Amino acid sequence: MSKVNIAEEARSIAQKYQEKPEAVNKIDLLRKLDQSVTKMPSVISLSVGIIGILIFGLGMSCCLVWSDLFALGVVLGLVGAAVCIVNYPLYSKMVAAKKEELAPQIIRLSNEIAAGEQ
Repeated sequence: MSKVNIAEEARSIAQKYQEKPEAVNKIDLLRKLDQSVTKMPSVISLSVGIIGILIFGLGMSCCLVWSDLFALGVVLGLVGAAVCIVNYPLYSKMVAAKKEELAPQIIRLSNEIAAGEQ
C-alpha cells in the first residue's frame, strides 16, 4: 500500500470517531424518528401476516390432505383469511398512532434545522 492510501484510510477511520456538528446530529435524529414511525408497525404487520398465512395454509392442508378434517380446515382457512384481511388496517392504525405520537418532536426538530440553515 502506498503512503497516500494509508493516510486516506486513517482519515476515514478518524472521522468515524470525531464529534459531528450539532446540525448533523439533529438531522440524524430526525431521520431516526422518521424511520421509527413505520419500523415497528412493519415488523408487527409482517409477523401477523405470516401467522395468518400459516393458519390459512394449515386450513388448506386439512381440507386437501385429511378428508376427515374438512370442516376444521374450512374454519381454519376462514380464520387465516380474516387475520390477513385485518392486517393492513392494523398496520395503518399503528402508523397513524405513531405519527401522532412523534409529530410534535419531528416538527420541532425540522423547524430547528430549517432555522439553523438560514
